[in-house]
Amino acid sequence: MSDALLNKALYSKVLGLSSQLQSNIFDRVSPLDIGATGKGPGHLEIRSTDSVASRHALAYWREGVLRRIEALGGPTDGQPFRGRLIHVTGVGADFVEHATDTVSARRDLSRLKRDGCDDISISLLASGRSATLVHGSIHHLRAGDVYVMDYSQPMEILRPRHRDISLICSRERVANALGYDPSKLAGFRLPHRGIGALLRSHLRLMAAEVTRLTAEQRAVALSSAVEMGLAALQAELRKVDHECVPDGLYQAARLIIRRDCGDPEFDLRVLVRELGCSRATLYRLFAERGESVAATIWSTRIENAYAMLTTSVHRYLRVGEVAQRCGFTDQSTFNRMFKRRYDVTPLDASRMSAAREVADLDSAPSLRG
Repeated sequence: MSDALLNKALYSKVLGLSSQLQSNIFDRVSPLDIGATGKGPGHLEIRSTDSVASRHALAYWREGVLRRIEALGGPTDGQPFRGRLIHVTGVGADFVEHATDTVSARRDLSRLKRDGCDDISISLLASGRSATLVHGSIHHLRAGDVYVMDYSQPMEILRPRHRDISLICSRERVANALGYDPSKLAGFRLPHRGIGALLRSHLRLMAAEVTRLTAEQRAVALSSAVEMGLAALQAELRKVDHECVPDGLYQAARLIIRRDCGDPEFDLRVLVRELGCSRATLYRLFAERGESVAATIWSTRIENAYAMLTTSVHRYLRVGEVAQRCGFTDQSTFNRMFKRRYDVTPLDASRMSAAREVADLDSAPSLRG
């Protein structure tokens, strides 16, 4: 039997096997056509080699999952190939988590002509040893790198065992956000700081929680991630425009505030530097939502302090220590702002919380028979 006939027979057998397995794992879905699964935003589908015979696993992955690129080879240590893909459908963008054993793959001119796919992906190499990407030029990727791939251009990639977390966006959406043809971004890597660092954290968290979320929650998380990804690209290219991706830049600002406001040196100047945008842009962004940047920083500090004072795990801390941990250097200012916000002093808030906990314990049903 010729190689072509053998491959065709093997592919048919793989498809026959997959049709007998769980539909939630093997429902055919391709990121080639963003949002074209016939399902609404937030729809989740999972594909895995777990239920495929090991001798068919790589063939199944090549024909049923790697729809954009051609697998050239799998593990070289004689071990069976394993892979798992999670796909969330969005509006103009999809979320894909892709984890496999060693695989080399390429997207050549013939495949470009055949499928006409021209989407843009913003991907995080979440784990794995360094990978080599030939895409415009040679790029050596390490775990933690966030990089861009343009599926309208040829590429070849060699990846050891790895896990990628990707946002696959329509070219139109990326072009509209950046204001120019994004083809020059092929192989571009975001620095490990600023919005890029927040995007990295958001993608990891989304991957960890995506199967536990409702479809509506997945759609919201995906939309936020895409907005943040586009804002990150704009920030690094020094073309931040809050008109194009307002939610991404705003959410990134709020995330940085929540993360860093415990530092008493944190202020507008630091926030602008982290975001890579202008003060005027940041002022407008918050003003459009009826907010002030400075007020948001101070209110977040107060809210953090209230949470610490009314949580038993921090009961051992004195009020002054809580104030310092939340970014306040002056005790009287902290007391005044806290009372203005919650109508009680910090000490009274802590005491009332402790009293409520005691009362709850006293009123709880006895465990004795």
